[in-house]
Amino acid sequence: GTEGVLPAKRPRLADSVTAASAGGGEWAEVISQLQPAIVALKVTTVRSFEEDPASTSQGTGFVVDQVRGLILTNRHITGVGPVRATATFDRHEELEIEVLYR
Repeated sequence: GTEGVLPAKRPRLADSVTAASAGGGEWAEVISQLQPAIVALKVTTVRSFEEDPASTSQGTGFVVDQVRGLILTNRHITGVGPVRATATFDRHEELEIEVLYR
């Protein structure tokens, strides 16, 4: 049976990029190298604060320092008040994150 067997991780999108689908071999290589640094962000503003209403927003960010775990995104994604946030990476790993600077 399949008891105790974990499902295989879904392949990265970049794994399916071909030179033809990316418009040339150089683009396929660039996409393959950069995709692990791009993250999907989900940010929930837990209560109204200044000009931001309580809400949930989604956007993207980029890992700029893998060692320190820093992700860069736009301020309109994080808002100005208290938030709960998660980052989803290209292989579908999801981590809770915190906003350090706005």
